[in-house]
Amino acid sequence: MKNLNFLVIALLLSLTSCSQNNNSEKSSFKKYPFKSAIVEYTISGNSIGTKTTYIADYGYKQAELSEITTKIMGFKSTEKKDVITVGSIINNIDHKTREVSKINNPFAEKYAKNIGEDYIKTGEEVLMALGFEKKGTETILGKKCTVWKGMNTIWAWKGLVLKSETNIMGMKITEIATSIKTDVKVPSSSFEIPSGYNVTELQNEGGMGELFSEFDKANDEATDEDKQMMKQVQNMSFKDFKKMMKKEDPEMSDAEIKNTYKMMKQFSKN
Repeated sequence: MKNLNFLVIALLLSLTSCSQNNNSEKSSFKKYPFKSAIVEYTISGNSIGTKTTYIADYGYKQAELSEITTKIMGFKSTEKKDVITVGSIINNIDHKTREVSKINNPFAEKYAKNIGEDYIKTGEEVLMALGFEKKGTETILGKKCTVWKGMNTIWAWKGLVLKSETNIMGMKITEIATSIKTDVKVPSSSFEIPSGYNVTELQNEGGMGELFSEFDKANDEATDEDKQMMKQVQNMSFKDFKKMMKKEDPEMSDAEIKNTYKMMKQFSKN
């Protein structure tokens, strides 16, 4: 189940930062109200590790560098991966395999036509469309965050996620910011693709599947158990899925199970 869990978690976290610009000029791009930032996170739960996010040019450039060790069902794995976004281009870097998957954000065309759009508002609209609801505010590192509750829980400040709690199919992960600095100098090297890595450019053909094109790669690496699970979900009624999820994790709410079911059905179509 390891790959399956990773896919769902990565999906959720990526949705909060989907509003990238396309080929509009960098000067008109303003995803965040601050020009630059460096945010450090700790990760705990089934996965433990660290992540550092670098932001430059109001979010035109963003890099997430992480090193995570995951323990689940008796298995342990360590990954060192980066996600570097420049404009509409997303680079997923796996340092273990020395592979880079490059893809154009499928939402980019829409946002490119709306120069000066309120990116924070747009990101919130995406969350609401996925069934998330605002559940008040909490302060993290002195920043007043909006708490969003859905398939997982997200604490967002000015479009930036400072904390997230994920509890899916028995896999619990908490990611929380331990340091945040805004309007600081960010090393340009943070956004560079390592030399000597194999770069593969992935093509968009429309639809939700392209946003999560890494699913295809992960599916190729999936175990027989993962593949069997996906096949079962594709033909499973919500009632049966809910029963299975409650057995796996009795603490999951009905809303969380419903959102998980919708997401898994979407994966099965791609």
